[in-house]
Amino acid sequence: MERISDLQETPIAQSDRFQPQRVVVAIALFLFTVGAIALSTYGWKQGVLFLIGGLLGVTLYHSSFGFASAYRRLFAQRQVQGIYAQLVMLAIATVLFAPVLASGSVFGQSVRGAVAPVGVQGAIGAFLFGIGMQLGGACGCGTLYTIGGGSLTMLLTLASFCVGAFGVSLTRQLWAGLPATPPIVLGSAIGWVAAVIVQLSLLSAVAVLLRWWSQSSPSQTLVHEGKSS
Repeated sequence: MERISDLQETPIAQSDRFQPQRVVVAIALFLFTVGAIALSTYGWKQGVLFLIGGLLGVTLYHSSFGFASAYRRLFAQRQVQGIYAQLVMLAIATVLFAPVLASGSVFGQSVRGAVAPVGVQGAIGAFLFGIGMQLGGACGCGTLYTIGGGSLTMLLTLASFCVGAFGVSLTRQLWAGLPATPPIVLGSAIGWVAAVIVQLSLLSAVAVLLRWWSQSSPSQTLVHEGKSS
């Protein structure tokens, strides 16, 4: 007697397996519409920003894009594709935002960069944030879109994220008193065109170094050192 597992799937079964979750999509579209209409009472910009945020969340979720996971794969497996994506994102942002910052306004709205000094508090915060990303399994944006995808366990990460940020806000004066360098704006120092060229050159150099580092595995490095000696 022929087993059921040996039977080939019918076209109907295959189509059912790959059929999108229409109910979930319909609910999401309904919530997007209601949210946009509700926020439009505070101005059309709020509704548009709500829709853009929702679409970005869907894009990040389906592409599995995350800052923490990219660096984890970089150091654990020497995979640089995630870092390449971040470098491309920074390059596009540089080209698009530099003219806006140079003009100081867009669509009649005043625009300025968030300029802040680089100091010891930034290094300490980056170190603690890196530990938190590894323990929590995601960065800030990754936590949000993972929760939006239905992961209830990430609510603990989000709660810890909020508690930590609130704790830092209570000790803001302590962190502000640590040594720091004056803020530097390349656009104001050397001009926006030169600043864009410098920024893109640095990003390209980082990409080249990452490519070289990913292709030279530790075993290959040991072989080359043995031959040279």
